[in-house]
Amino acid sequence: MFLFFFFAVGQHGFSIGIEDVRPGDKLVREKNELVARGYGKCDSFMDEFKNNKLQLAAGCTAEQTLEAKMMGELSRIRDDAGQICFTELDKLNSPLIMAKCGSKGNSRKSFSFLFFFFTLKK
Repeated sequence: MFLFFFFAVGQHGFSIGIEDVRPGDKLVREKNELVARGYGKCDSFMDEFKNNKLQLAAGCTAEQTLEAKMMGELSRIRDDAGQICFTELDKLNSPLIMAKCGSKGNSRKSFSFLFFFFTLKK
């Protein structure tokens, strides 16, 4: 019975292969668009900072406000990319299954990290 369990787990995707981490063209295209928009926002934050037009957050210096805005935007990019993965990948994709069941902590953040890790070169 124990061997059957391992065989079943192996057949249904709890090992990760190359095809599990190779995103499709649509997924890469959506990620590239998302990153380009986010980086554009970050560039505008930096331009506002350089031109002393950045609206300061309460109790923060210009540098702290810039950092908070950029970190928030980059976090949003990561979360949105993770959400794209949840909607675009096949329901039997092994990393997707592991992320959904919470095997690596917070499912959206762990999966979005995995997605970016494997698609940086595309």
